[in-house]
Amino acid sequence: MDETKKIAVGRLLIGGGILLTSVLFYIWCALQLNFVASIIGTTALLILLFLSHRRRYLSCAVFTAVALLMFADIVFHSFYDGYLTVELLGSARFLGDVTDVIVLLLKPRFFTVFLGPAMAWAGAVMLRRAQATSAESAWTEEDPEVGKEPQEAKAGKDTEAMGKGGLTKKQRRCCGAAAVIALAVLVLNPLKIPFIQSISSTEIISYHIKDIVQNTTGYGKIQYDAE
Repeated sequence: MDETKKIAVGRLLIGGGILLTSVLFYIWCALQLNFVASIIGTTALLILLFLSHRRRYLSCAVFTAVALLMFADIVFHSFYDGYLTVELLGSARFLGDVTDVIVLLLKPRFFTVFLGPAMAWAGAVMLRRAQATSAESAWTEEDPEVGKEPQEAKAGKDTEAMGKGGLTKKQRRCCGAAAVIALAVLVLNPLKIPFIQSISSTEIISYHIKDIVQNTTGYGKIQYDAE
C-alpha cells in the first residue's frame, strides 16, 4: 500500500472512529430527544479538534478522555437516567460503598465506546508513519536536472501536507475558532434559543462544559432556575 492510500485509510479510521463512538454512546444511553443532532454535534466537535492543529496524538488523547467520560456517563445513566454532574463529585467518596452495584450495572457492550479511540490511535500512527516514509524517500532520490526541485521531493511534500491534515495554518485556525464558537453558542446560548438549550442538555461535550460553567460561575444555572 502506497503512502497516499495509507493516508486515506488513516483519515478514514480517525473519522470513522469518532462517528462510531458518538453513535454507540447515544444508543447505549437510549437517547430519544435530539438523537441525530447530538450525534452530529459530538462528531463535528471532535473532528474540528483533529483539524485544528497538527498534534494528532494529543487529539487522540483528548478523544480517549472523552470516551472515558462517555463510559462513566453510560454506567451512571443506566441507573440514574442522566449524565454525571460536577455536584456529584462530592459523593465520590461513597463509591466504595456501591462498588457491587456498579459491577452489576456494567455490561460488555458499554466497552464498545473505546473502539473509536482505538481506531483513531491506529489512524494517527498510520498517518505519522506514512508521512515519515514519504519525507524520507522524497529526499533520497537525486534530481539529474540542476536547479530544479526533484519531482519525488515535491510529491513527498504534497504527501506530507496531506498527512498533516491537508489544511493551511489559517484553515486550521478557522477550524479551532469554529469549535470554540460552536461550544460558546451551545453552552452560553446568548439568544436563549430553546432548541440550542435542548441540544446542550443532550450533547455530551457541551453538556459537561455547561455543567462546569453553571457550577463555577452560576451563569446558566441562575438563568434557567429563574425560568
